[in-house]
Amino acid sequence: MPNRNPDTEKPEQKPKPKPNLNIDPPIDYHDEPPPVIKAQNEDVEEGENEGEGNRTADRNYRAGVEKTVKSGKVEAGAKKAEEALEDDEQREELEEAERDARKSQVH
Repeated sequence: MPNRNPDTEKPEQKPKPKPNLNIDPPIDYHDEPPPVIKAQNEDVEEGENEGEGNRTADRNYRAGVEKTVKSGKVEAGAKKAEEALEDDEQREELEEAERDARKSQVH
């Protein structure tokens, strides 16, 4: 066995681990908060809590649903969505958008 000189000998190189590219980067939940949607009700002072079962939000939601239904575009929108799901490329885009949206949700 030959004599070894530890001063001139290179240390054994360990292979660097390969990054796992199949995982998603961590989600940063510390970005800007979502925008605040204020109730449009003259009876409620700004900052006043309406309590559980916010009547103003309920009224605004119901008015929006009614307006959408009366517009007559619900059936056309449903048909367009159905056709998008039947097309493989569009379906993948929709599924990717859904995954992205779920990642950004804070539970």
